[in-house]
Amino acid sequence: MSESFFTKHLHDANESYIEHLVFTIKAGSTLIAAGVIVMIHGLFPFVFTHTGSNMICRLTDEMKTRKQACQQRCTAKNPPSE
Repeated sequence: MSESFFTKHLHDANESYIEHLVFTIKAGSTLIAAGVIVMIHGLFPFVFTHTGSNMICRLTDEMKTRKQACQQRCTAKNPPSE
């Protein structure tokens, strides 16, 4: 079956459109919330001392895990030629 530019990434990520959409909404919301928290921390250094960076670190870890899984699936489908 031929994959279009729209479906290739979803297949590589092994996700449906809805699963991918839900993750990206959560990731985007986390980034927005972390940004607001960091700005509040800038104004009031005694609040949210680690909250923003912890949120970003957790999101980074999750995205690295997802990326590794995606790369493994892509490599399995298209092994490097020798």
